[in-house]
This record gives sequence, structure tokens and C-alpha cells, in this order.
Amino acid sequence: MKIYSIVITYNGEQWVDKCFKSLVNSNIVNHHMLAIDNGSTDNTLQLIRQNYPTVEIIETGQNLGFGKANNIGMRKAIGANADYVFLLNQDAWVQENTISQLVAFAEKHPEYSILSPMQYYNDTILDFKFAKYYKRGKLNENGIVDVGFVNAAIWLIRTSDLKHYGLFHESFSHYGEDAEICQRIILNKGKIGIVDNIKGFHEREQLDKKPNKTEKIKRAEINILLKLAYINKKPLIGLLKLSKYLLSNYGKYDFNRFSFFKKFKVLSYCIPLYLRTKNLAKRTII
Repeated sequence: MKIYSIVITYNGEQWVDKCFKSLVNSNIVNHHMLAIDNGSTDNTLQLIRQNYPTVEIIETGQNLGFGKANNIGMRKAIGANADYVFLLNQDAWVQENTISQLVAFAEKHPEYSILSPMQYYNDTILDFKFAKYYKRGKLNENGIVDVGFVNAAIWLIRTSDLKHYGLFHESFSHYGEDAEICQRIILNKGKIGIVDNIKGFHEREQLDKKPNKTEKIKRAEINILLKLAYINKKPLIGLLKLSKYLLSNYGKYDFNRFSFFKKFKVLSYCIPLYLRTKNLAKRTII
């Protein structure tokens, strides 16, 4: 059994020890750890090289975003015949047995493409966004909560499913790429689960801030790209979803009023972006 753990780093020196120490101390064998650095200008790389020499580093030289950078690592894992890829945010960490327990569940339940542990903010409190995804799910007798989406801060994915469903869609720069691949898996009758008795930690700000103008445009872009991806699988339903979104004043990622004309302007940008990157997710070979 070969596991590739992938961390995308970007000016995250404050989390290096928690994140990479947890990977190094994980009780699994044949474990390859990979840091894809998106152009850090702080001491992130120096700390990894100095304190965690077993971690392989790939420097992109620029901020490629979450999905595109992870695709570099996932293609490398597939090329190395890894059985699983474990994605971990730079601001997240795991317990000694988190990965091994997730792999045990994945081996026992091959119908799940993605498995996440419970994502805690601290020892007792769930991450505030994760708690919403968890609450919407359904707990089965197997100890796995079936969900339509769980954020990609701590994910175990089998490489055979990456080959089957594809990698992250590279039209998403940061945020939305995990929602799109989950949407793709669910639309193809795959399963995504949260293992109820396994623990991980995600240290991020526990508050949704009111978006500024730039963030509202970004959120509209994510919404529209998700609809375009849906159209690719179910054209009629996807077009209805896109039309409904364009005519509404609310969307999953933009919480404030955003006019049809502004959304249409974003749409005119998103369509060629989506089409240019449409086939990149299918390229699972380096």
C-alpha cells in the first residue's frame, strides 16, 4: 500500500510544524510526503527543508491556486502507482492514526471515492463550516456519514477514482474546486463520506466576513463555474440552474445582492475560461 500526502504551501510558516510534524509522525508505512509550494516569500520552505527533510518539495515559482497545484502532486502520485492520495491544508494537521484509520475504512468500503475525518477547530469544537456539511449528511451503520460535499482541508482519495473521475478542474483558482469535483463524483453515482470517529484539525478563522466588491465577483465566478460544470453532465438541468442563479439575488458563494448584469459580465468571462481548461482534469499522467 502506497500513500502520497500532499500539502500546498503558501507563506504558511506559522503552520509548518503542526502540519508536517503530524504527517511525519503518522503511523503508516510506504508514506511519501510532498509539499507543492506556490511561491512562498516567508520561511516556509526553509523550515520544511531544515526540520522535515523526508518531505519532497516542488516549487511552482508562482501562486497556481489550490486545484492546479494539487493536480501536480496528484499526477505525480498516480505516476508513482500510489494507491491513495491524502490532501492536507497547510493550516491543518492530523493525529498519529488519522490516515491509517481512513485507509482502513476506504479498504473496507471501496464505494467511497473521498473520505474525510471529523474536522475540528480545537480539541472540542468542530470547524464552523465543516459542522454545516456534517449536519446535512446521513450517518450510516458503517460509521460513515454520507454527504454531497465536504471541504478539501483533509481528504483521502483513491487514485483509481482520480483516474476515473479526473482531477481538480483548473478553471477554479482558489475555492470551488473541491465543490466541483464533489459535484462531478455525485453526478456519476459516486460516494463521499465523513468518518464519524476519526479526528483531524483545521485551524482557520471561525467567521464568515462580509465580502467586499472583489470577493463578491469571485464568489459569483465560483457559482457560475459550478453551473457550467453541471451543464457538462446534465445540460437541461444545468441550464435551468444557471438561469435561476443569474436571475436571483442570492447564491451559495455570494451572500449579498448581485445584479443580473454583473453576473452576466462574470458569465462572459467564465465561459471561455471553463472551455479552455475543460479537459485538463482528465490528464492524470505526468
